[in-house]
Amino acid sequence: MSTIIKSKLKFLLIIPMLVGIIYFGTSVTDFNILESMDTQKWILDQFAINYEAMMIACSKDNLNPEELQSCLDAFDEVREFCTIESAEQCGDEQMEQLEQKLSDI
Repeated sequence: MSTIIKSKLKFLLIIPMLVGIIYFGTSVTDFNILESMDTQKWILDQFAINYEAMMIACSKDNLNPEELQSCLDAFDEVREFCTIESAEQCGDEQMEQLEQKLSDI
């Protein structure tokens, strides 16, 4: 009878350990999800800042050929980013009009 009680006690000790492991595993997973959400927000914020700066810089008159090519490359990068992420700036008509204007030069 003593061995039956010992085996039950061992089993009862395993349950809290398993619960602790499961709790720890889910809390780490939740932290990773929150961290990735923060990273995602940061990426979109940085994209918005860079997009605004690009639009200002590329809207200037009399761009030299190097600046013109840089703007056209930036437009390509924006389109590539927009295929991966959905940002507020994606599909902006002003960008498309500016790109067309610069392409015609």
